[in-house]
Amino acid sequence: MNKLAYADESGHHKLTVLGRATALSVLPPALASGYARLLRDLLEGDGDDLAIAEWKPLDHLVCLNLLHDRSPTLRPFSEALVKAVDGWQSAIRR
Repeated sequence: MNKLAYADESGHHKLTVLGRATALSVLPPALASGYARLLRDLLEGDGDDLAIAEWKPLDHLVCLNLLHDRSPTLRPFSEALVKAVDGWQSAIRR
């Protein structure tokens, strides 16, 4: 597993950049570590960065889904959901 934290010279534990991003994004540590390992491998294996240059936001979602061991819990489509989303959008526009 990639390092998410380390002990400094005085023995205090501190987050690495990956650890901080994991905590802020609320990703499970094993998932974040696997994703970081995947991106590192892509960067190391592609000297010209061709794969990453063509990377799209959907690619992130596909990779995270493949690395995660369980399906996300999604709400089924309903009229109540539409009203809730519309209400939320109206509230943030004010």
